[in-house]
This record gives sequence, C-alpha cells and structure tokens, in this order.
Amino acid sequence: MIVLKEIEKIYQTKNSPQVVALKNINLTFESKGMVFITGKSGCGKSTLLNIIGALDSCTSGSMIIENKNINEFTEKELDNYRNSYVGFVFQEFHVLNAYNVYDNIRLAKELQQEKISEKELDAYLEKVSLTNLGKRKMNELSGGQKQRIAILRALIKNPRIILADEPTGNLDKINSKQIFEILKEISQEKLVIIVTHDLEAAQKYADRIIELKDGEIINDTKPTLNPEKTTLTLKESYLPFLFALKLAWNNLKRYPKKCILTIILFFISLLCCILLINSSLFNSTSLAIKLMNLNENYNIEVHKINYVQNTKWKEEWQSEEDQYLKNIYSGTTNPIYELYDFTTPLTFYLNTPQEPSKLFPTTPNITSYVEIKDPKILTNLSGSIPTSSNEIVIHEYLANYIINYGIKEKNGSWIPQNEEELLSKTHPIYLGDNEVYISGILKEETSYTEESLEDETTYAAYQNYIQKASTVYVKGFTNEVKLNQTKESTLNQFTLAGDHQQKLSFTALDTLQENESLLTIDALILGNSKFKEAYEEYLNANPLSTEEETKLWVNNYLKQYQTECNLFFQDFLNYQNIPITVKIIGIADENILSSSLVEKYMTTGKRKTGVLIHEENSHTLKKLLSNLNF
Repeated sequence: MIVLKEIEKIYQTKNSPQVVALKNINLTFESKGMVFITGKSGCGKSTLLNIIGALDSCTSGSMIIENKNINEFTEKELDNYRNSYVGFVFQEFHVLNAYNVYDNIRLAKELQQEKISEKELDAYLEKVSLTNLGKRKMNELSGGQKQRIAILRALIKNPRIILADEPTGNLDKINSKQIFEILKEISQEKLVIIVTHDLEAAQKYADRIIELKDGEIINDTKPTLNPEKTTLTLKESYLPFLFALKLAWNNLKRYPKKCILTIILFFISLLCCILLINSSLFNSTSLAIKLMNLNENYNIEVHKINYVQNTKWKEEWQSEEDQYLKNIYSGTTNPIYELYDFTTPLTFYLNTPQEPSKLFPTTPNITSYVEIKDPKILTNLSGSIPTSSNEIVIHEYLANYIINYGIKEKNGSWIPQNEEELLSKTHPIYLGDNEVYISGILKEETSYTEESLEDETTYAAYQNYIQKASTVYVKGFTNEVKLNQTKESTLNQFTLAGDHQQKLSFTALDTLQENESLLTIDALILGNSKFKEAYEEYLNANPLSTEEETKLWVNNYLKQYQTECNLFFQDFLNYQNIPITVKIIGIADENILSSSLVEKYMTTGKRKTGVLIHEENSHTLKKLLSNLNF
C-alpha cells in the first residue's frame, strides 16, 4: 500500500523564480492494477513518478510505504527500496549494449544477491515472445525488443510495483501495443503505474486514470478508498565482485586495443602535465594558438558569459564590449544574434523520425545567426556565400538531416533528393514568416559512419560536430527579419511575485496608467498579504454577505488604502526576472495591466550575444586571447 499525503515539490535556483512542480498531492494506491498518470508536458507527471520511486524527494508532505514513512529512511534503506520494492521502465530503455540479453536481465538478480539459471531466464523470455534471443547482443535488437528486456529486468526482481515513464515514447504503434499488453498482464498481480501522453492507450488499458495540470490532480477516475494492508520487506542491494569483474572483463574484451591505448595515453598525459606544471612551461594562450595552427581553424567566438552556481548563459552584448574589442583588435568582427518568434527561438520546423538513428540522434535547432562581415569565417564551403538577406549558409549536419527527413511546410513537407537540389534556390523554406533559400553548406573534412561512431572518442567528436548545426550564417537577414512579438505573447511573460510565483492570465487595457492594474479577488489575496488579512476578517464578520456586497467592500478598501502588488516580467532574452510594482485601483473578473506597461516591456525578439572573429596572425592572436582572459 502506498499513500501520498499533501506532497509538494518546489525547484528553486538562486537567481531564478521557484517552480512549483507538485502541490497538495493526496493519493492512495492499491497493491495491484494498472494506473495511468496523464497530463500536458510540464504538469508534474514524471516528478510524481520519481518521488514514488525514491529517485527524487518531496519538498513537503509524506509518502507512506506499508505504514512506514519513506522520509525517515536512511540512504541504505532507500537503495534497498529501489532495488527490491520498485521496478523501473524508462523511455530510453537504459540497457547495457555491450552485453547480451541474459546478462542484462541477470544483473537485476545479482544486485539482490540471487542466482538465476539460463533455463529460468529462457522461461521469462518466452513470456514476452523473445525465445532464443538470450545470447544476442543488445545492439542487435529492435527498440520494441529492448523495451521488453527492460520490462523483464524490472519484473525479475519480483518488485511490488512497476513504474514506467513513457515506456512507448520511442516505439511505433505495433510495439507500443505489445508493451502495454505485457504491462497489463503484469498488473493482474502487481501495481503498474505509467506516465504517458498516450490518452488512447490510457482509455484502453487503464484500471485508473489520474490527470495532472500545473502540478495538481484535476481528475481521478477511481480513487482508492480501502486499500489492503501488506508488509514491507526490503532486500539489500549488492553487486557481487565476480559479476562486476565479469562486466569489466567483457568491456575489456570488446575494446582491448582501445583500453590498453587509453591506459598508456593516460599515464603519458599525466607525466606530461606534471612536467609542464613543475617547470612552469604551460601557457594556455600559446597552446590555443598552436592548436589553431595545427587544425587550421582560426575562428574565435567571443561571448560575455554569466555564471551562477552550475548555470551559465550568454549575456546581451553591449556597446561597451564592442569598444573594448576595438581597443585590442582592429580586424573585422562578425556579430552573433539570437532571434525569437514570440518567445520561441526562430528555427526550421523539421520532420522527426519515429526512431532516432546513430547518425541523427537529435533534431537540430537554430540558436545563433552570424552576420557575415568577413567571408573568411566560411571555410570549406560548398555552394556560395549569401549575397542577399534571404540567403543562408547552414552546417553539413543540418543539411544531411533535411535531405534524410525533410522540412515541415503548411501543406506537407519538402524532402530534397540531394545536396544539389537543396542548394538550387528553387524551393523556398521558412524561418517563421521569413522565406529563405540555402546558398551554401559548411563542410567538415572528417566524415562519419554508423560504424565509426562505435568508437567513444569519435562519438565525442561527433557530438561537437552536431552542435555546430545550431549556427547559420546570413547577410543582412537579422536587419530585415520578421519576428512576431505581440501584446499577447508579452502578457504571458508577467507573473505574480510571491512565495509561490503564480502564473496568471493577463489582458491589457488602454485607459489604465502605466502603474495601474485591475486584479481578481483571488489574485489580490495572493499578491497582497495585508489585503488578505483584512479580507479574511471581513468574511469572518460577515459570513452571509452576497457576492455584490463583497465586491463593494473590496472596492471601498482599495479606495481607502494604497494597495500594491509585486509582479515579475520574465525576460527570456536576458534570462532574468524584472521586478515590477503596480497599484491596484479596482477588481475585475480578469487580471488587467495597462497597455503602456505591456508596450514598455515588449521586446524586438532580437538579441546580440557576441561576435565571431577570424584571425590567422599569431602575434595578433596572442594579443587578442591574452586580453580576453580565455
């Protein structure tokens, strides 16, 4: 029996508003059945699942497991709870690709210090239609087969509950149906809790559907009233030394040359570092210049970075930074911009494959636009440099992605057959409301294949290669770009300040002064503690007052007392919350700000974040890098 009592989860960072992920969650779960948790993205589904699985802790409230409060568990007891009471199934499978099916399933039993034979494992595999696949490597299986292995790995521990977070998110309809049917069969004997966006599957398979919105339960089709009582029994988690040694040995056998070479290189690198530090020969600027000469890559991105704890972001580039650069560098600089349509980065709408491939693990998004002032920044270019504001240069990864999967359009999608068609300038593509053509593609000297990505060093280099696709190069585009920044999108950036930064819906009114506002009574209670106290006193003294009488009292109060509320404007361009104080001059059925206040904070959607410099002269590079404190 699992009981959640007044669970609340709040995420707080130093310079950002706190986010309430869950609030006042009260739930009781029976010992078996299939429970679906649904809701829109960001409503708190996965957070709730993680708290039930002890992968996360609640800010307040309590979770009772078989009459024991999990908040009082030690770290060891929490490990044992996760090891024996809960089985996890994730969207990304989390299988060990270097090992076969038997070892992936057996690992769960080994952690419980129990042995299991291949004959017993075959019996489990037969239950999920994976007969005779025990000795197959995981990278030889399909996504649906991997997910069934993940379910078996969770089930073989004999847990009381199975927690599944979007278990079919990476699968097609046929495999999704098979996974839900397997989980449905398991739910006849165990409690299965599933987080999903698949409402059709929830309606078909669920014994109970819990719907969340903004961290709160808004619907529960079958609340548990009289759950049966059971006893909590936990097993200690422990990975036997011999099994751990076997895993290490398998990894060594898979990449023997790489492991030996890595060890040798590690000791050589360690020795070199010691010698360099002790002899004071290490100079970061000289090393950077040598590497740039070696790679023949002379492009330098310069940004003003702000760090708070483990978070960093690019500050808006000011004229002071331009002046500072001019004092130390006389060459050409190429401005870098971020562009936003409403509050979303301006990018292509690309088709997404049902299952990501090794060569295309992520869908590229444009985050930076570089205005070309110095053509030398475009090296190894296929096609031509932009000559007008509606031409752009993209990276090779983005080009290959478009050729493989295509771009979404209003009436379907466009998938060019090859690079020549992509560069032909016969088919316009759209960045928001902006019609553009691809004039050039930035190529890399290194080519990648699925086989080459098996090597970890190559894979790490490939991740850097993919990141380059987020930058495009333009000629005048940022000066003429059409960006949608409306009153409606700006209104969505205002929130009510307070202990729980409250997201409210606002409208705008022309007749209000800039610092004036109308709020609903509920918002006023949240935004002004003095009013809240006076309002509660009034209701206690006048419990039978009508709605009209109450509104009259509130308006009289506002006329008599200076009543203000604190708001935040969430400036997404500069990653900050701007505090605003407004005077409340009356109440209304909706929250209203003045049009002049909204227009004051309406952004252009364009933000300069730095410059790109191409410089090949070593003497100039040394001066530049030294003064920029790289």
